[in-house]
Amino acid sequence: MAEYIDFDTHVYEPITVYKDYLDPKFRAQAPFWFHDSLGRLQMNLDEQIFPSVPDHPGFAKVYAEDAKVDRSGNDPATRLKYMDGPGAADIHVIFPTLGLAGFPGAVRDPEFSGALCRAWNRYAGEFASADRRRLRPTMLIPANHPERAAEELRWGVKEGGLTLAALAPTPPGDLPWSHPSRDPIWRTAEELGVTLVFHETTTGAMSNAVGIQRYRSNWPMIYLCTHVLEVQLALADMILGGTLHRFPKLKIGAAEAHVHWVESWLRLMDQQFGAGTRIWADKSGEAALTLKPSEYFRRQVLLAGFPDDVMLADAYKAAPESIVVCSDWPHPIATEHSAKGLPGVFRNPEVTPEMGRAMLVDTPARFL
Repeated sequence: MAEYIDFDTHVYEPITVYKDYLDPKFRAQAPFWFHDSLGRLQMNLDEQIFPSVPDHPGFAKVYAEDAKVDRSGNDPATRLKYMDGPGAADIHVIFPTLGLAGFPGAVRDPEFSGALCRAWNRYAGEFASADRRRLRPTMLIPANHPERAAEELRWGVKEGGLTLAALAPTPPGDLPWSHPSRDPIWRTAEELGVTLVFHETTTGAMSNAVGIQRYRSNWPMIYLCTHVLEVQLALADMILGGTLHRFPKLKIGAAEAHVHWVESWLRLMDQQFGAGTRIWADKSGEAALTLKPSEYFRRQVLLAGFPDDVMLADAYKAAPESIVVCSDWPHPIATEHSAKGLPGVFRNPEVTPEMGRAMLVDTPARFL
């Protein structure tokens, strides 16, 4: 058993989780599957349809009864046995699959929204009880209802034993993440020591996500927009909007967003910050920061890359305090980027043993 920490794995939780673990008074409103007029398997969540991407083929590839996906990780005992095998990890950070589709920020009623997140959090806490050190599920919080989200963070830590939370990178309601109305989320997470991780899925992208209308039939563009660009914007917003300045002990992260952009993005933010104020004075909207944007990133941000990600070593050198490694197991992308397991990172000739240990052990432990 390796002592590696895999910072992005999943369960294929059934849709029944969001009914069976739901407060009984809401069960008539539970999300459900249906086939649209084109035969695509879709989800109705609070009278909203997911996937939101207009021409997305739907959930059939992963949630149809005959879908050819590996559901073995849905059983904690089987997952733990897999984790003891070659190339696996001592600790799994575990995200939902279906739960990333609208649940963290699209449900309109605060009480119902909180109840749906609570359903997953009950399930996640029960799942983790098989081995709370090694199994680290992320909780869901209703990010479009900040006070209710703060309440759910408290419940997740106290009752569920959960110390991480998952968010979609697209901010709900088109208000930036740094808007003061979101502060109850950041304040509570900082107080409780919860790490908040942005994670996108193409099936779960919010209806206002970058590019999903423009590139509606082009999966490579949809993937880059939702998984990479939205994360870049979310992290930049948290830095440039002053959130990490106001909450200096808050820990945030991002998974499945790759790492090739880190060095240039940090250098660009450092170069450009302050230019607006010099040009527009107090009309620029720039927050008052006492550190360089890159310094906030290295102090408070985690970014999970795949073992074979391009420019992984460059990202590490730009932010050695922030880069970790993940597999996305058992999702299909794992076979593209992590087929040889987390130790695949050591096959990169630019990654030294010291860098590899930092990314696989030391840095992720700091965010747990």
